[in-house]
Amino acid sequence: TKIDVSFTPDNLNSALAFTDIIDDYVQEEIDLKRFSGPFTQEELEAKIGKFRSSP
Repeated sequence: TKIDVSFTPDNLNSALAFTDIIDDYVQEEIDLKRFSGPFTQEELEAKIGKFRSSP
């Protein structure tokens, strides 16, 4: 299925309540080279095209 528009829903409320835990997790994954980025929506679309994400 072709994606015509990117879709990025808001994070869950729990993500807002525990930003320090999430930030630590994301940084660890980046340090271990298991995550790329962070990318803006425009940067990611330039790399992979339109996309959909989930919270």
